[in-house]
Amino acid sequence: MKTDHAIVGSIKDVQTPYTKTHIDIRGLGKTFEASMESIVVLQDLNLAIKKGEFVSVLGSSGCGKSTLLRIVAGIDKPTTGQVVFDPPVKSKQHCAMVFQSHSLFPWRTALGNVTFGLEQSGYPRAEAEQIGKSWLKRVGLEKFYDYYPHQLSGGMQQRVGLARAFAYDADIMLMDEPFSSVDALTRRSLQDLLINLSERFQKTVLYITHSVDEAILLSDRIAMLSHRTGHISTIHSVDLPRPRSRQLEAEPDANSSSLKHELWNEIMSQQPELSDHEAKLPATTHLNHNKGNTSIWQALWFPFSLLLVWEVLSSLEILDPLFFPQPSHQFMMLIEQLIQGELLQHSLATLTRMSVTFILSIIIGGGVGLAMGLSRPIRTSLYPTVAALYPIPKIVILPFCMLIFGIGYTSLIAIGVIAASFLVLMNTFAGVMNVAPEIIMAGKVYGANKIQLILKVILPAALPFIFVGIRLGMGMALAVMVASEFIAADNGLGYIVWTSWQILDMDAMYPAIIVVTFIGILFHHGMKWLEKKYLPWQKKA
Repeated sequence: MKTDHAIVGSIKDVQTPYTKTHIDIRGLGKTFEASMESIVVLQDLNLAIKKGEFVSVLGSSGCGKSTLLRIVAGIDKPTTGQVVFDPPVKSKQHCAMVFQSHSLFPWRTALGNVTFGLEQSGYPRAEAEQIGKSWLKRVGLEKFYDYYPHQLSGGMQQRVGLARAFAYDADIMLMDEPFSSVDALTRRSLQDLLINLSERFQKTVLYITHSVDEAILLSDRIAMLSHRTGHISTIHSVDLPRPRSRQLEAEPDANSSSLKHELWNEIMSQQPELSDHEAKLPATTHLNHNKGNTSIWQALWFPFSLLLVWEVLSSLEILDPLFFPQPSHQFMMLIEQLIQGELLQHSLATLTRMSVTFILSIIIGGGVGLAMGLSRPIRTSLYPTVAALYPIPKIVILPFCMLIFGIGYTSLIAIGVIAASFLVLMNTFAGVMNVAPEIIMAGKVYGANKIQLILKVILPAALPFIFVGIRLGMGMALAVMVASEFIAADNGLGYIVWTSWQILDMDAMYPAIIVVTFIGILFHHGMKWLEKKYLPWQKKA
């Protein structure tokens, strides 16, 4: 092997120009409990990293590199061993992390993402924004402060991730294959940026990669993580002077004495074991939610066409005008009855109940769904009951509500809340359970405590699901409440529809049905407007 390229030896034999150990990983082991067996990912892993050193951990996919990084970050706990920091960790602001996917918070702008960790550390907002802007400028994104992640390219998203990590001003930078998802040119640009920033600000870097070229380009030392034994098998010291890009390109791949060839041989020797081991590890599924934009004419052509056909058939008496009067006549009756005031009073009665139902459904359904998503004991105890009751038609619960609350206002609100709460609950629960693990890890790494993690990370990430649940729930509540007003009220739109039907007063029944339809549309599009206003960060297809 060429001595001017690399020195390969045991862990004890490798010497570095750094003098003070910053991260000391001692006897680290991690075992995952899978179905019917235990999977040992790491065992007896030892690695000492000096202050200001750039160390890459190289190994085949599934060998435990990311697990090691999460343990160092404090996100996961080791089964055995420990990670010791010198100086000892006195605050949560000792590590920053850049993830394989950008792991930016979709509801925050580029600037908001960079300032997140600073905010959790107690910086005043104005000072945090000043620091955030300076770091976005350093990574070449000074014109994109107010852009949401989905409006940025993959390379720009990773630049924001780098800015967030360096702005947090932690001594240790943890990086989990941060450039693996971008194209080659962008990757080289980001690698150069990382080298410049880490050297300029004297950061200790632990970098996870499966790329031999990247490891040689970036690192002071390369630790080979063995898939077979779960610990560091060898450590290679990289003696190439910086900058290395030109020298790395000139490195002869076929030279058996080259460091690149040595590393490739070590990785390929582990490859046959890979499929069996990876097959046992739990997989994470990410859901993609796409929103489509529909023009108003696409939405309205069918109902207008239906009304036109109805108008013609009724005027020709193909449809019985007694039971199906012309739509034009029905709208005239609607205006007349609204002017008289009686229909308006009944409409306000239904709207008032719906408004109370709206508030209580969010509090009850959203609260229980959030609790189920956050707490395994609550989820375990409540989910079987919720799953059993959910398919039951909610209208059949009305007699029990009437027995408990009596006939009238309270029982109608109760049945509406029950109908809506189930949908709000299930969607809130689904939203919390589908928050991307990388986003939660980012919140933890950048200083969020348990309450902040819920309020500033989990809840915002679950909001699209919650809004869908509220929209669906209020549609269900309106249908159930109007049906309940048939027999459990002496006012309201359902009461008007039922009493008018009994005496075949179609001039009163159809206007009430039109108002019910309008209320349903009002709630649906009102929620869509709120969603557009308060969730502008959602990606639109």
